[in-house]
Amino acid sequence: GPADPDNQRDLARYTREYPNAQWILAHCARSFNSFMMEEAIHFLCDLPNIWYDTSAVNDLYAHYLLMKHEDRKRVMFGSDNVVAGCARGKYITYGRAWLFYPGNEAGTPHCDSRATLVIYEQLRQERQVAEMLQLTPAEIEDHFAGNAQRFLAMMRGGVQ
Repeated sequence: GPADPDNQRDLARYTREYPNAQWILAHCARSFNSFMMEEAIHFLCDLPNIWYDTSAVNDLYAHYLLMKHEDRKRVMFGSDNVVAGCARGKYITYGRAWLFYPGNEAGTPHCDSRATLVIYEQLRQERQVAEMLQLTPAEIEDHFAGNAQRFLAMMRGGVQ
């Protein structure tokens, strides 16, 4: 993950050696558990040419830290729909770990315990972060479309 010293050393080296390369760090820089983002966000913010997608991350605080501290124009919605987004369940975190939890099909007496799709869990986290940080409609539009469009235009030689 992004808190690993070897990964940080590599990212710092490669962004320095290849200043024209653009790096997309998937899964909020692989921060499925917020401790990874807690330990890495300030390091990541200082790196040039780093972008993020938010695919399959179901940890509210990981999303929050990324959107609070990073340039929001470098964060793009991601879905991983083929691999993870269409699975029923949620990636849950505990301690310094995370795992896929498929829900409880047997049911519980106090609630409906069937799992929804991972992508819905991710979208719920992103909506909550947007509310917590009071994102503007323009920032939300950028997150879901504008940032990726600008990134692709830049890759095609257009204006950023």
